[in-house]
Amino acid sequence: MGSGRLVGQFLTVARGATHWMPLCLMFLAALYALPSRGQSASVPGYVFQDCPTCPSMVVVPSGQFVMGEERVSRMRDDSLRPHGPERRINIPQAFAVARFEVSEAEFSDFVTDSGHRMESDCELSDEEVADGVGRAPGALPAVCVSWRDATAYVEWLAYSTGLPYRLLTEAEWEYVARAGSREEWPWGATTQDICRYANVLDESAMRVLSDHPVSRVPDAAANCSDGAATRSPKGRYVANSFGVYDMVGNVWEWVADCSVLPYPDRPTDGSAVLLEADQCTHRAIRGGSWRSRLERQRVTFRGRDPEDTRSDIFGFRVARSLSD
Repeated sequence: MGSGRLVGQFLTVARGATHWMPLCLMFLAALYALPSRGQSASVPGYVFQDCPTCPSMVVVPSGQFVMGEERVSRMRDDSLRPHGPERRINIPQAFAVARFEVSEAEFSDFVTDSGHRMESDCELSDEEVADGVGRAPGALPAVCVSWRDATAYVEWLAYSTGLPYRLLTEAEWEYVARAGSREEWPWGATTQDICRYANVLDESAMRVLSDHPVSRVPDAAANCSDGAATRSPKGRYVANSFGVYDMVGNVWEWVADCSVLPYPDRPTDGSAVLLEADQCTHRAIRGGSWRSRLERQRVTFRGRDPEDTRSDIFGFRVARSLSD
């Protein structure tokens, strides 16, 4: 029997008996994860999908890079947020990362199947609501997601597929965002081309944010138009050198780490900074958003918030460890 017919039969079963969904997803994960002839699932650049509704993944290579930057950012409360200190990080093994941020449709599948409860007063901004007229439902990155929600999603995906899905670590996130670049920005030394590569605070966003506090911040926006006033659907901009989209801008992305300022000396192997639950007051979140000033879009800027925080500009993407 062909794999297409098997997929069709299992999807029919899954729709008719939702309690079989994890078993069906595990079967489909095994089927979809098989590399094509002549390919290896550990080769950098290899794109795969573990099941029909799983995120599209790409393999990124092992390597080394300098994490952080000798820079500070002034925050709204007038405190100074360090981007460093710089430290050399070794990523010892290739791993897979989602090519796109988790979408509304993918997150909705999780909520429906798991019964996960989203208890929050988080709502889309007036600018988002107005901009959303006519947009395809489910195509945008999921938002109003806390770190706990993101963690619940990857735990569900790992259980459903039988594969080691997880959040990126903070070091892995910056490694993927840089994509081998040593320049100030992943695409070059300036923000000149930023609107080709990212959905950031730009001229189109500033037009709808005229009453927002960010509109009064000097040099907050890029002097270009990326074509999106608020969130943009996946894959709209140029991918980075690793084949990953929207690492800069669109929505902030939760990562696994407890956020410690400044960076601790260890770990330097790409693993997450972890503390006891009563000591981990904030989780790391990276990448900026369509509404964040340019300084926040830098790949070295370190966002941090309590793990139960939900915001209309907070989302995430997934990673997956690869077997040897």
